[in-house]
Amino acid sequence: MKDPLAPRVANSFTTRGPYGFPHSYARLPNGNVLATFQTSGEGYREPGGLVELTDEGEFVRGVSGVSPDVPRNETWTYSLLVLADLDRVVVTNTRMGLVSEWKSMMQAAMDTSHHHVSQEVKSSHVQIFRLSDLALLHTLRLPDNGSGQNAWTAEPRRLANGDVYVNTFSCGLFRIVGVGSDAPSVTPTFFSPHKEGSYCGVPVTIGNYWIQPSLATERVIVSLNLSDPAKPREASRLVLDSAFAGPHWIAADVAGSRIVVTSDEGAWVLIANVDAKTGALSLDEDFRDAGATRPGLNFDRVEWPHGAAGRAMPHGAVFGARARR
Repeated sequence: MKDPLAPRVANSFTTRGPYGFPHSYARLPNGNVLATFQTSGEGYREPGGLVELTDEGEFVRGVSGVSPDVPRNETWTYSLLVLADLDRVVVTNTRMGLVSEWKSMMQAAMDTSHHHVSQEVKSSHVQIFRLSDLALLHTLRLPDNGSGQNAWTAEPRRLANGDVYVNTFSCGLFRIVGVGSDAPSVTPTFFSPHKEGSYCGVPVTIGNYWIQPSLATERVIVSLNLSDPAKPREASRLVLDSAFAGPHWIAADVAGSRIVVTSDEGAWVLIANVDAKTGALSLDEDFRDAGATRPGLNFDRVEWPHGAAGRAMPHGAVFGARARR
């Protein structure tokens, strides 16, 4: 990506060692990358693990995520948080919403039965590995508040004050206490207003604010102030109109002043502004297609710079290293 307008493929892979279906990645202090792989063996049947890769994608080491404390069909390494100062890696366990046989993400997206996460496997576990040797140290089950909002552990994140949290796709938020200790524990922190089919997405942290998409009651991006873990409070709420269905993924720029938003089901990209001091959210009205009546970029188009490729579905998005012009 040194030339953003002319990216080139350095390497590609679907498996490394015995592991397949790479999902999430984190940079390590030694320059390598630690990745979660959802599966092992053939197809999309057996649980995966953690794999360390070089920058070129070559296999360095790997370890299975299977634990005697978790039913085997619930051990699907999903996302991760590397805490190098604590010699720890926090890993969530959620099975992607693919059918039992291996399919590409595009095939799965075209499947009318597709969900982002498996509706049959509702894992509620978080695992803690030692970074130095990738030994599995602890498996923690998120407590249930009676509404099932401990299901589908999603993304672990760290706040500026050092606190570690993990959310669930069923709209729960939990604090992990004592991650680097011999006896870590999980404390329920916040539950979004819940109804059947509620769904929350990929969060970011800016300072001590936890920001995440939510489909709990409406299409929103919510900013939570977690400065006091015992008293989480909503700092801001950005409500999206009906054109922007299913907000799912957000990522922040280096300065913590903007977030990019994509959908789990739509063909659009938005930019939102963040006030790092107050957690206030606002839509960037200037980020839009030329002549468009609403903000955002529309990916539901036929013509592209490289030809008539048809509709695209943006999913993961990040900001580049270049400063904003």
